[in-house]
Amino acid sequence: MMYHVRFKHIESSIMNALGLESLDGRVDKNGESIMSWISALINAHVDIAKDPYISRLNVNPFTYNIVNLLVRTGLGKKTFYFTSQPIMKALAEAYVNAGALYMSDPHKGKYKLQQEAIDEFAEEYFKELGNDAINKINIIKEGGAAHAKTRAKINDDIAKLFNGNDLIASAKSTEVDKQQQLLVYLAYLQFDKYANALSNLVKYSKIDTKRQGKSVVEQMIYQKGYQRTFDVTREDNLFDPVGLSAMENDSYIATKTDNAISLTKDILQSQFIQSTPAFQGSLDKILKAVGREESLSVNLVNKAVNALSAAVKSKFFTDTYVPSITTIPSYMHDLVSES
Repeated sequence: MMYHVRFKHIESSIMNALGLESLDGRVDKNGESIMSWISALINAHVDIAKDPYISRLNVNPFTYNIVNLLVRTGLGKKTFYFTSQPIMKALAEAYVNAGALYMSDPHKGKYKLQQEAIDEFAEEYFKELGNDAINKINIIKEGGAAHAKTRAKINDDIAKLFNGNDLIASAKSTEVDKQQQLLVYLAYLQFDKYANALSNLVKYSKIDTKRQGKSVVEQMIYQKGYQRTFDVTREDNLFDPVGLSAMENDSYIATKTDNAISLTKDILQSQFIQSTPAFQGSLDKILKAVGREESLSVNLVNKAVNALSAAVKSKFFTDTYVPSITTIPSYMHDLVSES
């Protein structure tokens, strides 16, 4: 709270339309303590075996980040009327089902399969609304300044839904208004971006309880994620640069993160080729070339590291030993002769 972290003020954004840009508030729109809401969510998951009411509110892996976003920015109890909407429950089911089947396609990761399942379900669900619904969905997904006025109008309609009683009524009703559910879906698409940004901010701020990784690869992924999260020069960074910079540099976060990672690099770069600046630079080029520089996984980076290590070793042996057998140590003669 002391660093006044908030999202960027963008006139056409959903966070502006709903008055949810600030992350340093103490009370929600109804005057209830935000910390009390967070505490209640923790208790609900502790007691889930005795009373799974939190599940009935559609609070699950699909909605965790969005619930955290909306509660922290002060939406209060309407957070749960939002997650309880018919479209949100249906999307959660599609998300979970896709996650259970991700091994069926070795070329697609779990996350990609889940996103495809959500998109396919939404396309079918809103098909009867025609091109108008498709156009609105595409405008929200594309973002950017080109459709700012249209997006602002859509978000004004979403704000009317949230500020009135229709959101509450539709969460309790057995009848489904597809036009209303379209607004809910358009809100979800936008909340999801902000929710993921907040999740990353929390992730890279908890360095007192979370290590930076147990290997060179894991530390590299952590450092890249950290740098991307706190890079205030990025146009797509959703946080206001003043508060974000203050949080990083006026607290222990920047110093502790740098010390934890730089110390490991200083120790290991003289021991392992993977830790050298030259190797790291080449690895960066490979990840950028395959278009995965910003969405790294340990499995992907390990494959790239192994491939690059093999190439470096192969070139070393080819350049150093193959031209002249006299340069090869005696204990390697049989190995070279056999090859």
